[in-house]
Amino acid sequence: MPRSPSPRALLRATGEANLPVIELEISEQYQFCVDAGVASAAELLANLPSVTLHDHVSLSLNAFRRSVEIGLAATGDPGGDLLRTCVDAFTVGYLGYLQRHLMQLAGVAKAHSFAGYDTGFAGHA
Repeated sequence: MPRSPSPRALLRATGEANLPVIELEISEQYQFCVDAGVASAAELLANLPSVTLHDHVSLSLNAFRRSVEIGLAATGDPGGDLLRTCVDAFTVGYLGYLQRHLMQLAGVAKAHSFAGYDTGFAGHA
């Protein structure tokens, strides 16, 4: 997949040892969505085992989607593609954060392990 020349969103290391920043195939204008996904996933890990992954993913995605819908409605924008892109970027942040932790637990979270990391999601340029 060809990389977009525009600035891209980042999956930041957020203090985890030995984890590089990952440049995502998502426009930087959706960084807030990626960050919201990361924050939500961090909340899940902070509250294990009192919450299930399935419930947390579902509730988090629904809450984020609803927040974006409300924001779009306030601007008169019906959403559509923009809503989908925001939810996809949130999901990339959420799952990317969890993947980093799983890789770290598996002992494969070294800088070279992230070379060529591609979400497969380009979002809006």
